[in-house]
Amino acid sequence: MSNFDYDCIIIGGGASGLMCGSYLAKKISRLAIIDSNSRLGKKLSLTGNGRCNMSNSNIETSNYSSDDSSFVDSAFSQVDVNESLSFFESKLSVLTSSKDYLVYPYTYKAETVVEAFREYIKDNSIELLLGRSVVAINPIDGGARVTCSSKETYTSRYVVVATGGMSYPKTGSDGSGYKLVLPFVGTENLENPMPALVQLLSNDKNIKSLSGIRSQVKVSIRGSKSINDVIAVEKGEILFTDYGISGICIMQLSSLCLSYAKRNKNYPIVYIDFFDSYSLEDVVHMILRRQESFPNRSIVGALSGMINSKIVEVILKRHNLDGRVLISSLQRNKVETIAMELKSFSVNISGTMGFDFAQVTHGGIKLNSLSHLTMRLKSNKHIFLCGEILNVDGPCGGYNLQWAWTSGILAAKGVIKSIEGEETNEV
Repeated sequence: MSNFDYDCIIIGGGASGLMCGSYLAKKISRLAIIDSNSRLGKKLSLTGNGRCNMSNSNIETSNYSSDDSSFVDSAFSQVDVNESLSFFESKLSVLTSSKDYLVYPYTYKAETVVEAFREYIKDNSIELLLGRSVVAINPIDGGARVTCSSKETYTSRYVVVATGGMSYPKTGSDGSGYKLVLPFVGTENLENPMPALVQLLSNDKNIKSLSGIRSQVKVSIRGSKSINDVIAVEKGEILFTDYGISGICIMQLSSLCLSYAKRNKNYPIVYIDFFDSYSLEDVVHMILRRQESFPNRSIVGALSGMINSKIVEVILKRHNLDGRVLISSLQRNKVETIAMELKSFSVNISGTMGFDFAQVTHGGIKLNSLSHLTMRLKSNKHIFLCGEILNVDGPCGGYNLQWAWTSGILAAKGVIKSIEGEETNEV
């Protein structure tokens, strides 16, 4: 054992790596964190627009996307939200605040969490090897050798790969971790990484004219124009942009859109209901009342009090109607057409924004490569994985950081069990 430089090396100083290292801090003596950045927690400091939605007190594991839902269930049965938040408060001294199940640091600043990790790591003399990019992990007798791009090498009894996925690559989360792990698991155990929690692109005519408009809506995605072909539904604020559509409700649906496109070679259609609280007949009567009350107004002018005029203009253009004509000239069937559009405004999707804009990665190393109990590779007992490098991603609302905490603690516990097992065997 003394021939190794470290008992454990953690590759990656992001959310899961920091949690894993902090949990191990008082349990093992020779511990190092390697990160390509000059500072720890670069990506973590950006999460939640800098506010850091740390967790969700009402986590439903069924909301995670993965290749093995039983693995995710098992992980959370071993390390739940309460255990990870307790670690934050008791060990890292991070005071939290919860509202509508969403858990934040009390300061509502991500840097508070990052600083807590940095101080704890400093207190416990964890060695930091920063500004170093790992290019290979090679098995050696009783452990592994880690090689950096600078040709520096380090040996360790155990290695935890916590390099992240591919979202926000400028923070160091550039997919390089997959290359480190693939020699041990094979390409068949890599689910193709795709951007998730990301904005959607559209080439629809006139969509740019709506740029900047925000609205509270219900959004559904369908595989076809049939109302019976609904894939998923979300509610919330939508934002029209120069490139397409954004907003939390859109981001929640983005990974489903990508998965659908992967299976079907085309993207689903997004339908927007601007009047979710009203029935189609209600909206028809709204228009008829305006037709009766303001007969001398243009169609656009008469409807301006119920919906943004630019949206009306796009709807009218779709049906070759002139928005300047008097609303009193509209026949009943045209009124119903406009109402139908307001209840089911279609946006054809052509793609998504890339990893530079994605909050998380959909895909990664498949869970069946790991032990359920320890996060250890089945093919090599000295290598563990945690965090976004794995094929697990969740919706907005603290799900993805909670996976980082849960999997990071599990990996740490796995390392501890392995070390204790070795020591027991030696006795």
